[in-house]
Amino acid sequence: MPMLRRGLPLGWLLVAAALAPVHGTLAAADPLPEARAAYHAAQGDPGRLQAALALASDAVRQAPGDAEARLLRADIRTALHDYPQALADYQQVADADLPASRKMMQCLLRERVQPVPPPLDCYADAGRRYAAGGARPAGDPNYVMAQLLADTPEAGRLADALLEATPPGPEREIREMLFKDFDRARYLRSVLP
Repeated sequence: MPMLRRGLPLGWLLVAAALAPVHGTLAAADPLPEARAAYHAAQGDPGRLQAALALASDAVRQAPGDAEARLLRADIRTALHDYPQALADYQQVADADLPASRKMMQCLLRERVQPVPPPLDCYADAGRRYAAGGARPAGDPNYVMAQLLADTPEAGRLADALLEATPPGPEREIREMLFKDFDRARYLRSVLP
């Protein structure tokens, strides 16, 4: 085996090089895990979110049809309050690929970007997805919120039942703020300021 000047076999150097973290060629092959980690590490810091956005955009460029990459970029754009671009990413994902919580966020973004008319049908669809996932109508706050936002006839009754079923304490106080005397604009601004 050929030797380097310091006496290390060249083979060891090649093994060490192969095991070393690569930030060029391999990182470029799949930037999604790095983008996900950067997003979680950003903790709301705008500069770090911008760096995570660049990585997520690389992931989308490499795999434009990858729903996970698009939704990660949408999450980052939402955190940066770039709601039109976040919605644009959601619109590039097949609707069938959106679970209830993602559908709900898509509806909220639609309403935030274009408030009139509110996307009642979108919220109704989110509610159906929560129900299909096993949500108990009067026991699941996400389902109840979807019904309130869809402006369904039973929404008020469901909100009252949810509050009645919640024991006194911090959770009840939070639910009262959300569901008692529900204010659509206030809720939307609290989720997407």
